[in-house]
Amino acid sequence: MVLAVTVSCIELGGCSAYRKPDDLAPQKIKTVVTEVMEDQTAPTSKDYTLKSLDQYENSLFNDFGQRSELRAKTMHRLADLYLKLEDLAYRRQLQRYNQLLRQAQQGRISGRPALPKIDHTRSRKTYEKLLSQYPDRPENDRVFYQLAHVYDDEGRTEQAMASLQRLVEHYPSSPLRQEAIFRLAEAYYDSNQYRQARAAYEQAVSAKDPGLAEQAMYKLGWTFFSLQEYESAVAMFVRLVDRKRGMKPNGQLQLDPKGMSAAEWDEVLEFIRGMAFAFSYLGPPTKIQDYFEKTGHRDYEALIYRKLGDLYLAQKRVQDAVGAYEAFIKTYPLHPDAPAVQMQIVEAYQQLKLVDLANRARINFVDRFGEESVWYQKALVDSREKIRPFYRQLTSQMALFYHSEAQQTKRPADYERALMWYRRYLKAFPKEPDAPRMNFLLAEGLFELQRYNEAADEYEHTAYDYFLHHDSAESGYAAITTLDKIMSRDGPSSPTSPLAIRLAQDCKRFGESFPNDPRAGVILWKGAETYYRAGNLPAARSMAESIVKTSLPTDKTALRAQRLMARTYFETGAYEQAAAVFQHLARSGGEAGDDKEVRQLWASSLYKQGEVFKNAGKLREAQTEFMRVQAEVPGSDVAPVALYDAASVALLRNQSDEALQLFQILMQHYPSHALSQKVPEVLLQTERNLLETGKVQDAQSLSEKIKSIQVSSQEDLAYRSERLLADRYFEEKAYEQAAVTYRKLAQEEASAKNQERDELKRLWASALYKQAEGLRADGKLKEAQAGFMRVQTEMAGSEVAPIALFDAGNIALSRKDPEGAVQAFTILMREYPSSAYSPHATIQVARIHEQNGRLQDAAREYASVVKLTLDRKTTGEMLLSAGRLYEQLGDWAKADEVYGIYLAQYSGEYHQVVETTYKLAWAKLQEGRRQEALPILQTIIDRYGQGEVTASPVAYYVAQAHLLKADDLAAQFDNVRLVSPLEQNLARKKKLLKDVLEEYAMAADFQVAEVTTAATQKIGQVFEKFRTALLESERPQNLTPQQLEQYNFLLEEQAYPFEEKAIAAYESNVHRAQQLGLYDSWIKQSYDDLARLMPARYHKAELDEIIHREPALNP
Repeated sequence: MVLAVTVSCIELGGCSAYRKPDDLAPQKIKTVVTEVMEDQTAPTSKDYTLKSLDQYENSLFNDFGQRSELRAKTMHRLADLYLKLEDLAYRRQLQRYNQLLRQAQQGRISGRPALPKIDHTRSRKTYEKLLSQYPDRPENDRVFYQLAHVYDDEGRTEQAMASLQRLVEHYPSSPLRQEAIFRLAEAYYDSNQYRQARAAYEQAVSAKDPGLAEQAMYKLGWTFFSLQEYESAVAMFVRLVDRKRGMKPNGQLQLDPKGMSAAEWDEVLEFIRGMAFAFSYLGPPTKIQDYFEKTGHRDYEALIYRKLGDLYLAQKRVQDAVGAYEAFIKTYPLHPDAPAVQMQIVEAYQQLKLVDLANRARINFVDRFGEESVWYQKALVDSREKIRPFYRQLTSQMALFYHSEAQQTKRPADYERALMWYRRYLKAFPKEPDAPRMNFLLAEGLFELQRYNEAADEYEHTAYDYFLHHDSAESGYAAITTLDKIMSRDGPSSPTSPLAIRLAQDCKRFGESFPNDPRAGVILWKGAETYYRAGNLPAARSMAESIVKTSLPTDKTALRAQRLMARTYFETGAYEQAAAVFQHLARSGGEAGDDKEVRQLWASSLYKQGEVFKNAGKLREAQTEFMRVQAEVPGSDVAPVALYDAASVALLRNQSDEALQLFQILMQHYPSHALSQKVPEVLLQTERNLLETGKVQDAQSLSEKIKSIQVSSQEDLAYRSERLLADRYFEEKAYEQAAVTYRKLAQEEASAKNQERDELKRLWASALYKQAEGLRADGKLKEAQAGFMRVQTEMAGSEVAPIALFDAGNIALSRKDPEGAVQAFTILMREYPSSAYSPHATIQVARIHEQNGRLQDAAREYASVVKLTLDRKTTGEMLLSAGRLYEQLGDWAKADEVYGIYLAQYSGEYHQVVETTYKLAWAKLQEGRRQEALPILQTIIDRYGQGEVTASPVAYYVAQAHLLKADDLAAQFDNVRLVSPLEQNLARKKKLLKDVLEEYAMAADFQVAEVTTAATQKIGQVFEKFRTALLESERPQNLTPQQLEQYNFLLEEQAYPFEEKAIAAYESNVHRAQQLGLYDSWIKQSYDDLARLMPARYHKAELDEIIHREPALNP
C-alpha cells in the first residue's frame, strides 16, 4: 500500500483528490476496506476476480450505511467494471470458440463447438439496483444507455427499447438522447412499425452528429417508401443527394464525383437508386420531369432516369426501361450521357431479339449523335471521344447487316445502303484496325454491282494505302483482275494506253508488296512484258529482277528474265549490273554456262565499267574492275588489255607494289602479247618520274623491287636512311611507325652510335606518348589507355612514364574501367613515389576502391594521405572519407583514430567540426568507451547548442547529442528496480525519469524530424517502462491473498496514468504523420505500440481513418 499511495501522489500532485464527503467518514471506509482485505481467501477458480468484486460489492452495500452520491458513483463504476470484464470474458470465449472451430474444420477435433453467449448478469443487476436506489441521478442517462446495451446483447429487445425510451423522456439534454432516438427508430423499423419509426427518424434527423443525421434521413426515406408515401420518399432522397453537392466557381451547386471518395459516391448512387424505386411507383418516367419542374431542377436528374431504366431492366421490364431511356433523351437531348443511354436502348432491343427496332435505334443513334448532329456540334471533345466506340460499332453493324441482306436479295437498294454505311464508317474511322477490312468489303460491294472502275480504285486503296493486313494481297490481286475485266469489256488497247500502264504498275506494286504470294511470279511477268512492249526498259528490268528473286534459279522464266535484264542493262550503259547478270548466267550451268557470247559480254561489261570509273577519276574502282576481268573471265580477248590498264592505274595511284604484281601476272600469262613487251620500259620510266618529282622514298622502293634489292655494304648509310625515315614519320605524326623505327635503331647497337642511343630512347618514349595522345584526341580511349601503359612497359623510367601512367589511369576512369585505373595508379605510386602525380593517384585509387565496394582498401588509402604532400583542406577531406568508410565497416577504433587526427590537425568549417565531433563520440560509444564519449557529447551541447541553432546545419548533431545523452540516462533508469528499500529506489527512479524526459524534450526542441520522432517515441517507452516497473515492483510482505489482490488492483489504478502518458506520446507521433507529412521507423513503432495498447481504436485496417478524425463516443 505504501507504493500505491506514493505513486498516486506523484501523478496527481498530492493526495487531496482522495478526500471523501462528510456523510461518509474516512475512518469507516478504511475499516470496510481493511475488513474486506482480511476476509479475502486464496483464489480457487478462474472466477476469482469477479468473486472478489462480488465480496467488495457486498461489503460496500452492507457496510457503507446510508445512501450517498459517493456510493452511487461507486456502484456505477462497479457496474462499468463488471461490463468490461464481461465483454472481455466474452471476447476470450469467442477467441477460444474460433480456435476450436478452426480445429473442427481441419478435422483435428470431432464435433462443432457451441457458440458462446454473453452473460451480463452482474452488470445488469448492478445497473438495475443503481436505478432502483438512485432513480433521480442526473447521470442515469448513461446508466439507461449502458443498460439498453446490456439488454440488447442478451436479446431483451423490449427491455432495451424501454430503457432507451426512459432515457429519451427523462433526459432531454443528454448527449446520448439523439443516438437513443435513432436506436428506437431502428427497432421500430425492424419490427415493421413504420409510423412509429417515421416519428423517431424525424426526431433523429436533427442530430448534431452529421453522420447520425444522414443515416436517419436515409432510413426515413425508406420508411416513407414502406408507408407508400413515395413523393415524400423522393423528397428525402433528393435532400440527401443535395447535401453532397458543392458550390462551383460559377456559383452553382453541382454534384462532383471526382471530388468524392469511392465510398461517398457509392452512397450518392444508393440515394439515387432509392429515388428510382420511389419514382417507379409514382407512374411513368414523365413523373421525374413533373417533380423537378415543381421543386426545381437538379444537375443529377440524368442519373435518376438511368437508374430507373436500369431498375426496369433488372426487373425484365424491357419496354419500360426503353421508355425511361427515351424520356431521358427527349428531356436532355444534349446531355453528355445521352449517347450511352441510346446504346442501352439498342442493347435492350437486342435482348428481346427485335432486330428491326434495334436497327432503328442504331440509326437514331447516328442521327442524334453523329458528326452532323446538333449534339455532336455542341459537345465537348471528351464527350465526342466517348461516343466513338459506340458510333464505330453501330456503323460497322449496319454496313455488314445491309451487305448480307443485299447478297441475299440482290437488290441494288440494299447494296447502296451497305455502301453508304461502309463509307460512313471509313470516313469516321480511317485508322481503325478493321478499316482495311471495311474498305475491302466496300470494293466487293462495288464489284458485285458491276461498278468496276470504282471497285478497282477501292481495291487499290485497300491493298496499298493501309498497313499490311489480312486482305492486302487479296485486294491487290482483285484490283489487277478488275482492270483485266475492264480491258476485256472495253476491247483491245494500245500497249502505252493509260489503262495498260496502270495494269503494269499494279503488277509491279503487287510483286513488291507481296513477294511471297504464290501468284507473284505470274503477276510480275505480266507487268514486265507490258512495260517492255511500252518501251519502259528500267521498269521492265525491275519487274524481271523481281521475278528472278522470287523464282528458282533453273526456272526458264527466270532465265528469260535474266537475259532481258542483261539486255536492258547493256543497252542503257549499266555495265556493272550487266556484268553481274552475265556472271550469274555463265555460272548457272546448262546452255547459258556454255555460251561463249555470254562470257565475252561478261568480260566486256567488266572492262567497260572500268573505263567508266577511270574516266570519272575513280582510279581505285577502275583498277578493281580491270583486275576482275582476269580474275573472273581469264583467257578472254580483253583480259591482257585489262591487266595492263590495271597496272597503269596502280602506278597513277602510287601503288608500286600492286603495279609490279599486275605486270608480273601479265607477263606470266600473256608473254607473247605486245603489252607484255612494254612492261620493263614502263617501270624504268616510272622510276625516273618519281626521282624527278622528289619522291625519293617511292623511287628507292621501286628500284629495290626491280633490281631485287641487295643490302648495302655501308651500315652507316643504312642507319641514316632509317633515321631519316623515323624523323619523317615523327614530323608527319606517324607515331607508331616512328616508335617502331626508333626502337629498332636503339636496340641495334651496331647501327646506333652510343652518344645517340639516349636520344633515340627519349624519342621512342615521346613517340609512344604522342601516339597515345592522338588516340585520346580521336576518342579511341581504350586504345589510348593501352598506349599510355605501353610507355611504362617499353620505356620504364623515362621522363614521360609517370605522366603516361597518370593519363592512363584517368582514361580508365572515364571509360568506367576501375581495375585498369587501379593498375595504372598503383604502378605510379610504387615506381614513382616522389612524382607530383603520386598523391593524386592515391586519392583516385581510394575512390575507386570505395565505388567498387572495397571499403577497407579505400579507407586505408584515404587515411594514408597524411603521409603525402597535399594541401591541408584536401588532407582533411580525405580523413573524413576514411572515417566515413570505417563507420560503414564497423571499425570504430579506426574511425575514432582518423576523426581524432582530423579534429587535432585538419579541422575545417564550423559545421564540419561539429559533425566530426559528434561522429567521434559515436565511434567511442560503439567501442564501448562510454566514459570518453559522454564528455564529448556534453561538449557539443555546451559549445554548439547555445543560441538560435534550430535551423542551422549544426542543429542535427546537437539534437543527436541530446538524444544519445538521454539514451544513456534511460539505460541508467532501466537499471533501477523498485525493490527494497522501496522508498529510496523509487526516489532514484523518479529523479532519473525526470532527467530522461528533460533530455529527450531538449532533443526534440531542435525540430530535427528524425530526432523529434525518436525522442517522442522513447518518451512513450520510458512512461511504459515506469508503469511496468510499478506493476512489477516488490510487494509488501505478509499480505493475505485478498489484501494482495486489493493491493494489485489499487496499484494498477496508480500505474494507469503513466500508460495514458505513453499513449499520448505515441499519438503525438502518429498525428505528426498527418500534420507534417512525416513517416519513419519511430512513427511506425508508435503505430505498433498504439495498436498493442489500444487495439480496438488503433486496429491497422482503420489506422489511416483514426489519424484524420477523433473516434466517436463508445459507450
